[in-house]
Amino acid sequence: MSHALNTSRRDPFLHLTFGALLRGGGSPSSLSRVSPTELMSQTAATALQLEVWTLATQTDTPEEFERKILAEAAAYRSKTTHARAAEAWASYWQRSYVRFGPASDVHAFELSRRWMVQRAVHGMLGRGAWPIKFNGNLFTVGDVSKPTAEADMWAKVHT
Repeated sequence: MSHALNTSRRDPFLHLTFGALLRGGGSPSSLSRVSPTELMSQTAATALQLEVWTLATQTDTPEEFERKILAEAAAYRSKTTHARAAEAWASYWQRSYVRFGPASDVHAFELSRRWMVQRAVHGMLGRGAWPIKFNGNLFTVGDVSKPTAEADMWAKVHT
């Protein structure tokens, strides 16, 4: 019986990279990069357009990852792809709903808002190649140095 490592299959975690591409568009609120973590509008505006593309894939080099995510962004910009995405999201939102009470009830409104946010998060997380993260949310808010219900520090190795 051989215990040799199976070399015919690629390691699913080798060079697995996740990243995002953000672009701001539309005049006059075009966005430009200020730093690796900041975008700034060219002029004051009450609305802006921010496009976000994410990609998780195996690549041998960072340059290959960059080429892939730029290609994904270019393909999405086609009207047919955008129309398909809009149709998929419209279908997603029409599949189920919950009414928590009249709109005039502040508590019902807040509960409805939180339900919709959670549905949006599940809609985003559930569209990938992998199942939704078991221990909570991929997206966290607030001070990540302080553990909260949304940011379990023990999950850091899985994110």
